[in-house]
Amino acid sequence: MLRMLRAALLSVSLLLMASFTLAQNTTPTTRNATPQAVDSPSPTAAPDSQSLLFLKIVPINYPQAAQGSGTGGLVVVRMTVNESGDVESADVVSGASVLAGADTEAIKLAAIEAIKQWKFQPYIKNGKPVKVSTNLPLRFAIADDKCTDGMKQAIVTTPFEHKVTATEKEMQGYICKKVPATYPRMAQLARVSGDVVLAATIGKDGVAQSLHVLSTASPLLNQSAIDAVKQWRYRPYLVSGEALEVETTITIAFR
Repeated sequence: MLRMLRAALLSVSLLLMASFTLAQNTTPTTRNATPQAVDSPSPTAAPDSQSLLFLKIVPINYPQAAQGSGTGGLVVVRMTVNESGDVESADVVSGASVLAGADTEAIKLAAIEAIKQWKFQPYIKNGKPVKVSTNLPLRFAIADDKCTDGMKQAIVTTPFEHKVTATEKEMQGYICKKVPATYPRMAQLARVSGDVVLAATIGKDGVAQSLHVLSTASPLLNQSAIDAVKQWRYRPYLVSGEALEVETTITIAFR
């Protein structure tokens, strides 16, 4: 009887050991056994453009006939740049009426021919390149020969050209024609005196442009100061032999 009991206990022990071993050698099953795809980070979208940035600018030719006749002035060209940064179209939209002379058409054609060869960085909006249109003011001018050692210089100024900043003291050495400001009668009667300080851009042809008042002793003096400076002429401001536009200040004293 005892022998039979020992045999039964031995069988139970072997059965329990087999079950334990089987449990250890079995891979557990989980609810999320299927591998999950991991999203790779998307590339950062290009920031939106704030302005057109040029890659190539072909100089605009000032036709010889127009130079000889003194034809000049401001021409505004409407330019469309496609998604690749190429100029798709260019057309004169205003300014031709201020050009005096028979060579107006030659100037318009010269401007359009050059602009169509320009190249820009693609303009980005909402992360994608888009087609854009803008107006380009182009200034055709002949520099005063009194300020260029007797040689007339034909100049074309575009909005993409580099400007420099110079102090008023530095630019005084470039003045070759200075017209005094007229003391306004109303200011005299009001016994107003003092300075008018103007911000100005001196063009490559030596003409003061974009004049506006920074500070003034009295508004009665402003227009007289502006009218005088418009008649001033400067010698070209040269950097490495090239004439550049200059941003500066001009002080007109009324005493």
